[in-house]
Amino acid sequence: MVNHVAVAHIGGSGMKTLRNCTLALCVFIVQLTSVAAKPLVTLTTTEYPPYMGQELPGYGVLNQIISAAFAQQGVKVEFIFLPWARALEEAKSGQTDGITGMWYTAERAQWFKFANQLPANQVGFFRRNDRPELTGSMATLAEKRPLVGIVHGYAYPEPFKAAKFRTEAAWDDEANLQLLVRGKVDLVLIDKGLALYLIAKKMPEQTGRLVWVEPAIEIMPLYVAFSHKVKDVDQTVEVFNTGLAAITADGTLKKIMGKYFQQAAAHEPASASTSPAPSNQ
Repeated sequence: MVNHVAVAHIGGSGMKTLRNCTLALCVFIVQLTSVAAKPLVTLTTTEYPPYMGQELPGYGVLNQIISAAFAQQGVKVEFIFLPWARALEEAKSGQTDGITGMWYTAERAQWFKFANQLPANQVGFFRRNDRPELTGSMATLAEKRPLVGIVHGYAYPEPFKAAKFRTEAAWDDEANLQLLVRGKVDLVLIDKGLALYLIAKKMPEQTGRLVWVEPAIEIMPLYVAFSHKVKDVDQTVEVFNTGLAAITADGTLKKIMGKYFQQAAAHEPASASTSPAPSNQ
């Protein structure tokens, strides 16, 4: 009975005021819920310069892009640097929100929700320029039985896996390049930008001696991926994708990319092409 009386007396400007108050309250609740849901995102990452690196500005070009995308949406990011295999496992188990620098595989999609695509890797071989050239299709190269340096826990291109190369696994890419220098492996399977960066920064005396083999085996986009075991994963991915679209549109992403990769290109030796024939030749 009291409720009916109260409604009967609300009319005109009083009803308009009530509607405005209700609308304002709803907006406040939505904003509060959005902010409270994920003010901070924690991501495992690893040493993979210039894309990720604890001593690099912004923790590397990829992590800087990720930070900028989240910052555009008012979200802070904490990066936790670990060896790759452990970084993958901690993110997979939901100890952090996700992981940076992932290549997509169907298996990984069982454990992670992948956000929109980030810059891509050119994945292929580096070799010593004083060793005989290895030419031919992937299958032909594999038949010559070269020993290829790879890294524990990495996903690699399907053409490489299908060719069934002999492999030697190291803990990181720098260790693989050192094995190549010492002649312990014949080839190293690695991202081109990463290898050029490591050679320029860690072993400049090898510039021109360790060379990229054209063409790339595969162009593999990088992603930030979020664990299915973490609450509100869909919301987090949506927030990131919205921020990424915004920094792409306003030129921020292009600016970040240019700062890193113009420097890397300057260190690439002009004589670095030692091309295996495409698979149809």
